[in-house]
Amino acid sequence: MCRASCAGSPRLLHSVPPPPSGRRVDAGEALAELAVTLRAAYEAEPGNALLARELRMTLQALLPVAGPGMDGDLAGLFAELGGI
Repeated sequence: MCRASCAGSPRLLHSVPPPPSGRRVDAGEALAELAVTLRAAYEAEPGNALLARELRMTLQALLPVAGPGMDGDLAGLFAELGGI
């Protein structure tokens, strides 16, 4: 929503640069990499509630792909977290 005072202000447009290699980003792979990174960060700083929340949300997003077809790294991560 915009107030009357912002009608004349310039709009901020953001563009996402393409991946360096020019290939499309695999969302599942990126989430799995993020989960591994967040887990390491959370282990280093277990009192950080923001890291805990982001790790939880990332793992919840990965749960639908957690099954027989998941890759080795993701399977290992879920196994270490209690066999989800």
